[in-house]
Amino acid sequence: MRNLMFVFVLLFITPKLFGQDHNIMVTDGDVLIINKNHNMPFDHIDFPRANFIIKRGAIANFKSLNGMAVRVKSSHVNSKGDQMAKLVPLAGGKFFNRFTLVSANLSKAIESNELVRPNLSKESLANN
Repeated sequence: MRNLMFVFVLLFITPKLFGQDHNIMVTDGDVLIINKNHNMPFDHIDFPRANFIIKRGAIANFKSLNGMAVRVKSSHVNSKGDQMAKLVPLAGGKFFNRFTLVSANLSKAIESNELVRPNLSKESLANN
């Protein structure tokens, strides 16, 4: 009977241990890569809508953002517990040749693979 109770306790506690939230904290100055592998708009990176980009005289080409390296300029945690950040292009340019920074919900953008960490393997470092 004692063993049976032990098994039941383990069955109920184990999923709670592995079901914890995994917070991926990103600090100021970290480099991330924009990953756009679908034709849907960005959900967690707050780029201006296409009509505002066109009104400012730029071309709204969201496909050109795929693979762009960005740096986290500043970050904070909002009241809902999500990590928010201001992103700037790593090359020093502008998004769509008009916008110097954009805001993003880092927690959700990394979860949905809109932002990914660069692959810093020895081979990629040797090539650069």
